[in-house]
Amino acid sequence: MSRIFTAAALLALSACATKEDKNGDGIVDGLQEPNSVSQVAPSTPVGTISGVVINSLNVGIEGVQVVMVLGDGADATKTYNTTTNLQGAYSFKDVPGGSGAQLLFSKTGYSNARLNGSVPGAVGNFPINDGNGNAGVLTLVQLNSTLKFRVYTSQGRPAKGAKAFLEVQQTAFQTFAGVYGNPCGNFSGNAEVDDNGLLTFLNTPDLTELARINSNATFALTIGALDENNDGRADVLGLIQNFTAGSLFINPDRTLILGDAHTTANLQISATNLDSFFQALSPPYRNAVQAADSINIVFNQPITQVDTTRLVRVVQEDCATNVAVAVTQRAPNVISIAPTAAWTLGSRYNIIVRATGLDSGNTQDFIGYFFAIDATAPRPLGANGAFQVRKVAANTMSGAYQPGDQLFVVFDAPITYQGGPLAKTYANYDLNNDTTVGGMLGDGEFGGPEGSGLAISMAEQTAATDPAQGSFTCKQSGYSIRWRASLVGFPSTGFIPAGTRLKVAFAKDQQSADTYQTAWGSPVAPNCGASAPTCDVTGTIVVQ
Repeated sequence: MSRIFTAAALLALSACATKEDKNGDGIVDGLQEPNSVSQVAPSTPVGTISGVVINSLNVGIEGVQVVMVLGDGADATKTYNTTTNLQGAYSFKDVPGGSGAQLLFSKTGYSNARLNGSVPGAVGNFPINDGNGNAGVLTLVQLNSTLKFRVYTSQGRPAKGAKAFLEVQQTAFQTFAGVYGNPCGNFSGNAEVDDNGLLTFLNTPDLTELARINSNATFALTIGALDENNDGRADVLGLIQNFTAGSLFINPDRTLILGDAHTTANLQISATNLDSFFQALSPPYRNAVQAADSINIVFNQPITQVDTTRLVRVVQEDCATNVAVAVTQRAPNVISIAPTAAWTLGSRYNIIVRATGLDSGNTQDFIGYFFAIDATAPRPLGANGAFQVRKVAANTMSGAYQPGDQLFVVFDAPITYQGGPLAKTYANYDLNNDTTVGGMLGDGEFGGPEGSGLAISMAEQTAATDPAQGSFTCKQSGYSIRWRASLVGFPSTGFIPAGTRLKVAFAKDQQSADTYQTAWGSPVAPNCGASAPTCDVTGTIVVQ
């Protein structure tokens, strides 16, 4: 009877014992019954990821640090660490089934490597037990070599101070079957050329191993450009060159020559905010500056910085009147030209830059023009103009406009002719000696027949002479404030006195393509009323 009670007690104790799930798969360890899938299948199946790390002689490497990061991207939050054993083997247990993992390998004296691994999704106690994700065999190359290059400039000087880095690909190999499988490792190193031109990389991949394992493994060498005189511009070009493990192993001559960074080309402008330096008749919007803007010029080589060899001159549209500017040398090949006082909005300027290239040694003149324009506030052409008379030597009346003298009208903003009706000049004067200004017979007079005046023509100034600077040519822009004017004739007296009122009449035209246009791109329409047949710019004769 006592034996029956003892057996019952043991069964009771067995039923009350603590049940454990050490591997976290959702099933009590050691459970065998019942054995149906619906009752025994794990709720959180787990497995393992394992592999072996060896050297190129197929000997396991002990002490390799292996880091496993579960997940990918933002999900890569779980990190596990282990170390290879004497045989180079490693294993991560209790890895959730279906997990993706990144495996990172590192050991001093060997190349680093990274592999991808995963645990099969169908793992667990039933129907299989702890499925394994096999990461294969990983071969690491030793970092025990010293790689040297001799680096010189094209002038034969050591490229002292040139910085370089070396990237070596395929320094580790993952193998599932066969020998030396998929490359998966790399090496990076930095060095600097010494006083003797020697560039030395320490602790690089063993050339003997790599040449034997994979002679095509790539050594990518990059040497930076060198500024020998510390003037902010490279004197020696850099270099990018690839070598193979095999070529480095069999060829001891590793002399490299860096190219000359200086150019043999003539001095040229590489970049600027004025398109007119490159071509005439460039439109205003490609040569527009605001009141305080600078003119910026980048040359293809350094230029002399002495004012006797570097000339910067800005003049008004007349190609003669100087405008004060400040020149700043921002780099050996870069200058900035700023107005001492603000540019006058609505004005056109000419600019000449004379410079000598330090590479080529030649001196060049660069001529351009620009417009001071605020694109957000276009200005209409003003209704007042200046009529200027330029005397010829044979005409001696200083206070009158005579036949042969040149007559110009000067507007308050640059304009161009786009086509369509021509603007014409009229005088508030009796030109036909009928004692009346205007009327049916008063051609070219105020109040005379419409269209009877003579057309204006552009008189853009493109040349001037300054005794201090010599002569130079301004570039044609196709826009000007200065236009040539003519009258239909002269009275019997043979002159028109200074102070006589003149006007230029612009025909009112609604087609923007068939009209005169300002530098802002707006049709010329000064003094136009709703019923006015013409738009007039008026002024009086001034003898210069």
